[in-house]
Amino acid sequence: MRFTLMMAFGLIVFNGCTSKENQNARRGLIIYQEAQISWVRNFNPLSPAGAARWPTSAGIYEPLFIYNSMSG
Repeated sequence: MRFTLMMAFGLIVFNGCTSKENQNARRGLIIYQEAQISWVRNFNPLSPAGAARWPTSAGIYEPLFIYNSMSG
């Protein structure tokens, strides 16, 4: 059991030891296709139909970090 844990730990540690060339070579572009039109003329983020936009919450991206320049 201890040997298995040490081997798993070693594999996890050495897995991150790769060159930057290999990491940059795998970049790609991900495009999501919606089942509905992207822009509507009567946009309302509170309508139930707007909640179906999958990558966002009601078609609005929520920030992970909010910065206020007045309070720092």
